[in-house]
Amino acid sequence: WTKWGKAVRQLERLGCLTAVAIEGPVDGLGLHALLASDLVVAAPGSSISCTDLGRGHLPDMTVFRLAKYVGLGTAKQLVLGHRPLTSGDALRLGLATEVAEQPAAVAAQLVERLGTSAGPSWHLARRLLLESYAHTFEDAHGAMLAAQDRVLRRVKSGAEAAQ
Repeated sequence: WTKWGKAVRQLERLGCLTAVAIEGPVDGLGLHALLASDLVVAAPGSSISCTDLGRGHLPDMTVFRLAKYVGLGTAKQLVLGHRPLTSGDALRLGLATEVAEQPAAVAAQLVERLGTSAGPSWHLARRLLLESYAHTFEDAHGAMLAAQDRVLRRVKSGAEAAQ
């Protein structure tokens, strides 16, 4: 579990935009990876569930990520009640970015479009989002200002280099 937890954390902090396409039911280790990805495109009819407890083990950091992403009540329903989410539920709760008939193709399009348009600032935005629950507003605001300064410096130095 320690190795798996580290691998998921590395996925969550990769230096590139990450996307997953899901078709059919997702649970267990697939759910862990889904929660660590930046973008999730689900096919209609897909479902997300957390069946780890039913198999006799804890769902690792899924409980932490789920509560953070969808709220405590919904996380409890998923983890303790084994209530699966439909692709529509996942979209409404923010676990899915889109629902599409061809999820892999749409995920690839999103990565290409967003990865190109956001430049280096998406990486800083992801970090701020991941850390948003760990700090007070004041501390988070300071981190955001520092990140914004780094982005502006890169933009300025890139503009100067282009001249």
